[in-house]
Amino acid sequence: MQPLAAVPTPGSPHHGPTRFQILIIGIAIAVVVILAALVGPLLASALSGSGGGSNQKCTGCTPALVEIAPPDATLAYGAHQVFTASAINQTGGTIATGVTFSWSLIPLTLGTLNTTTGPFVDLTSASANVSGNLSVTATGNSVSVSTSAFISVTSTGPKCTVPSGQTLSGAGSTLVAPLMFRWSVAYPASTVEYSSVGSGAGINDITTKTVDFAASDAPLNPAQRAAIPAPGVATIPESAGAVVPIYNLPGVPASLHFTGAVLAAIYLGNITNWNNSALQAINPGITLPHASIVVVHRSDGSGTTFVWSSFLAAENSTWKNDIGRSLTINWPVGIGAEGNAGVTATVQSTTDAIGYVDINYALTNGVAYGSVQNPSGHYILANVTNIESALADSTSAFPAPTGDWYNFSVLNPPGAQDYPIATYTYLLVYTDLGRAYGASFSEAHAQALVDFLTWVVSPAGQSYSAPLYYAPITTDAMNLDVLALFSITYNGASLEVCTP
Repeated sequence: MQPLAAVPTPGSPHHGPTRFQILIIGIAIAVVVILAALVGPLLASALSGSGGGSNQKCTGCTPALVEIAPPDATLAYGAHQVFTASAINQTGGTIATGVTFSWSLIPLTLGTLNTTTGPFVDLTSASANVSGNLSVTATGNSVSVSTSAFISVTSTGPKCTVPSGQTLSGAGSTLVAPLMFRWSVAYPASTVEYSSVGSGAGINDITTKTVDFAASDAPLNPAQRAAIPAPGVATIPESAGAVVPIYNLPGVPASLHFTGAVLAAIYLGNITNWNNSALQAINPGITLPHASIVVVHRSDGSGTTFVWSSFLAAENSTWKNDIGRSLTINWPVGIGAEGNAGVTATVQSTTDAIGYVDINYALTNGVAYGSVQNPSGHYILANVTNIESALADSTSAFPAPTGDWYNFSVLNPPGAQDYPIATYTYLLVYTDLGRAYGASFSEAHAQALVDFLTWVVSPAGQSYSAPLYYAPITTDAMNLDVLALFSITYNGASLEVCTP
């Protein structure tokens, strides 16, 4: 039998580790490895941020697969379909955060692609008997994976049923009234009665639930939002227009130039004559009369006034600090008239007058209107093209449909040819129609209302805009609107959106 090796004592010769020491070292190494495996990912997550954007390291947020639901779809002409995407990580789990999705659709005639919130909403009123691919890419931790779904649209098959025999009521904006009246005549499925009473009165009517929907060129201010009863309303961009300065100056043939500073000075009462040096300087070659300016403004609660006063506040600090922006203004000077039509008629009948109205009222009534200087220094005479470019160039992000829209604006966009006083005009509608109105408001009536509003913001409804000098809403606005309208319920139950 071999003797056991002696354990070295202090001062004795040592020629290498003993078996006991080797065992201790092995255990220590194993402990370190286990701790590194447990602590390492937590430390990396703490340093880089967990669940963040696709450029941050996020445990479990690297996609290995992306799926579309439903994976394939054949849709009846006129139907709608919402698609969603989900990303799967390497272990088979669904990734909830840290991944971004980007969508594409070929061909675009299949429908409308929502790039604002992610899901694709198929609005197939434009084309039938077409097919193509809906693709989505999921990106997380700098890794991207893609998939696609085959989509087809057919003109055969079951059709949804549009409720008939319903009479819908709306009230509000005079700015959008000509277009609203045209929609009311063109819409084939329900009778639509619209009262052109001004944005302020329309907001009051939807608050007191005396109408089915309101139209306003001014988003709800905080006090108005607070006054809206539960369940609250959605704000839905329906069209876009331009507020223009109109005037009555016999013998002045050309379109006058205006700046924001000059318009503010006129409405503050600081410029009182047409041949004021500030006006004459920006209108070289035109002999302006030595006549007192007759200032005309709205006398009622007006979304057009909100847009006009917002522009003047952006251009003049005195106006911003002393007058502000609102549906109703404590006007320093001028005479009042009710509605866009009233201001137009007053200016037409009053020599040397100036006023502000939507471009539709100027053009359809043959009233002279001026060019307004934009932030690029160009004088722009409003038309549908430069209203559309103003919407496209605006850097303002859309709020959520049920969010705070009060500070949303497309005034003074950066494009060289953009008209500076462009504006969206909005629909206001309750998010749960059964809860809002009670049993007297039938589900069929709710269905008919949602169908009409969806038709208004669809390509079919928007096709009536340009002939009346309104600009169609942008694709992003349309996508936002469709999602908002699809979300409207009746006592908590979804409504089947169906447009004629």
